Amino acid sequence: MTAAGSTMDASVAGSGVAADTRDRRRVRYTWALLGITGLLLAAAGLTLAAASPSPWIPVVLLGAVPVAVRLADSVAQLFLMTLVEPVPAPSRLAGPKLGPAMAATVVVYPAIVDGPPDVDALLDCVRDNRDVTGRGPALHLALVDFADSHAEHEDTDEALGTAIRDGLAALPPGAAPVAVLFRRRRWNPREGRYMGWERKRGKLEELVALIDGRDDTTFVHDTAEDRHVVEQLRGVRYLLTIDLGDRLQPRAARRLVAAVAHPDNAAVVAPDRRLVVAGFGFVRPINVPARPRTLFEWAMYPYRPPEGIPSAMQAAFGADEFYGQGVIDVGVYRQVLTGRIPPDRVLSHDRLEGLHCRTAAITDARLVEAQVGDYLHFRGREHRWVRGDTHLLPWILGRPGLTRLRRVERIGMARDLLAHLYPAALTTLLALAWLAAPVAQTGWWTLGVLAASAVPILLTALLPQLMALRATRKGPGERSLRRTAGAWRRSLPSSRRLAVAESARWLISLALLADRGLVAADAVVRAVWRMTVSHRHVLQWTASSRQGRLEPGLWLRVRRLWPASMLAAGLAVAAALLDPVRLAWAAGLLALWLLIPVTAYRLSRPAGRLPDVSML
Repeated sequence: MTAAGSTMDASVAGSGVAADTRDRRRVRYTWALLGITGLLLAAAGLTLAAASPSPWIPVVLLGAVPVAVRLADSVAQLFLMTLVEPVPAPSRLAGPKLGPAMAATVVVYPAIVDGPPDVDALLDCVRDNRDVTGRGPALHLALVDFADSHAEHEDTDEALGTAIRDGLAALPPGAAPVAVLFRRRRWNPREGRYMGWERKRGKLEELVALIDGRDDTTFVHDTAEDRHVVEQLRGVRYLLTIDLGDRLQPRAARRLVAAVAHPDNAAVVAPDRRLVVAGFGFVRPINVPARPRTLFEWAMYPYRPPEGIPSAMQAAFGADEFYGQGVIDVGVYRQVLTGRIPPDRVLSHDRLEGLHCRTAAITDARLVEAQVGDYLHFRGREHRWVRGDTHLLPWILGRPGLTRLRRVERIGMARDLLAHLYPAALTTLLALAWLAAPVAQTGWWTLGVLAASAVPILLTALLPQLMALRATRKGPGERSLRRTAGAWRRSLPSSRRLAVAESARWLISLALLADRGLVAADAVVRAVWRMTVSHRHVLQWTASSRQGRLEPGLWLRVRRLWPASMLAAGLAVAAALLDPVRLAWAAGLLALWLLIPVTAYRLSRPAGRLPDVSML
């Protein structure tokens, strides 16, 4: 093995002490996830068979797989956060040792610019994060692609580029300079248009090539100003990536770099597999939602995780998933990822890169993530996410010629893909309850599906109490019934707040369920077709700013969401023709689904002050 950025001994000393324990935990978690899923499906099958044998039972069990996986994962993660001894947090540099590491860091803002709103978003993001990162970074660098086009150059490119340069130059003076690099569009025959090569992944891979002194990139550096920027990249060791609209909290940048630069955390790369097996190549902050502006936004992200408490994955296994924002060790990226992922194959590359390079999450480094307040904007983003995770199927299945990831990692990717199918699975199960169940059991089937979907409310509400009990068990002092009861009582208000928030989220999810199910199903079908048959438009992408430029009013929602309303109408007619009892049980939800355009419109309107719910 080779060590990137430090010696292997130092990395193993810091990161490999509990490697055997973490591997055992991963195996146990995997078997627990599979075992609980199997038990839930077996229990459902036996219950249905005992109640009334039906030829639809195999179809019901197939549709119930995403629901069972969701419940099994919720239970497993609850136990990981409350019963498993946490892995120690990654070590960090402090004091004078941190200065050189910060000086070798560039803050990067990858962007696709499609018009003046994108320019404004880029300038705002640089301004906000430049203020909080303070002294230390060598450079703040915007990496800009112009929107996809049928021509290599558009008439608006020069004006947009000038607006970006002028806007960055007009920012107040700071400790670190600010610059921009543009990329040329390249013809992509699969997409049938000119576009930035591999979008964000291509920007980062080509930026690493620039740092290495290579000239074979699509970055434009013809002017003296651009060449000066490229010269400033020499000696860069770390890239801190931030997406537009998001903002690091104060001191987060220093904490992230302090972790990735510590010798105990240096990545150890297995040269035969080109995978990080100890230490970390990526370090990410904890993403917390910005203050919600609409009821829909609040329902999607109803609470903030408490500071200092790691995610279940970080606490149990010492590594987490990568969501595209955080610090990247340039040496590890070069060694592990350069030329590793086939082009035009993957839209959601962040998760895959994080598995190759191993990621740590720093609990007191936080990034305020801009959420989506309009449901139409959200469903467009969700469609892209589902397509992106579907692109990972070749890695999940272990296709020859691709990186052979560990079984637990492939099962984790499959779990996430099934989680995307959860709304489609619930919609299918409810439709089967209304149309295929014996008439006398229509109500029981319906209530059973709704009860299964409501289980996460209970699990989330229990979390503060279980963590309070854990604190009494692990904290100093003698354990006693009075101390345990006091901790339980103090956590009750948090549990009540979470129960209310999760209940509201559940009701809103049910109201939008049919449309979200159609979106997920459409995304999976499109992604599989494009991957296996057409091989075109795999990287289809709509800039967030364009998705966000929506017409106000109800009529747009009716035009976009009518398929869900038609699905509800069709189910209502079919249930009524089969038996009025079926329609009676289905009527409530079907009425909500018929009104999905109205619901989406009302939920997406600006709301007053919404409660900021804390987990603890």
